[in-house]
Amino acid sequence: GIPGYSNERQTGKRYVYTSAKYRTNIINKWLYVAPSIIIGDGFDNLPDDLLVSFGFEIESFWAKLSDGVIKFKVYTGTGRTSETKTLFKVSFRW
Repeated sequence: GIPGYSNERQTGKRYVYTSAKYRTNIINKWLYVAPSIIIGDGFDNLPDDLLVSFGFEIESFWAKLSDGVIKFKVYTGTGRTSETKTLFKVSFRW
């Protein structure tokens, strides 16, 4: 699916999508931010079939006693059927 849209909007449809992201570090190679855009089309020739979603991702890495990654993503679509979707993920590796 395309983040930023409800599952009801995408039910029974297949989308081809592409994304563009620019990732840059903020603090010493352990805190990154990446604004992004996702564009998807179902090729049904409907005017509301093109889905555009804007968002950003924040990632934090550390490697001392254990490796860890914290990710926070926020995406919101355009149009009246869009939503704001968030994802928060913490992972560790020893």
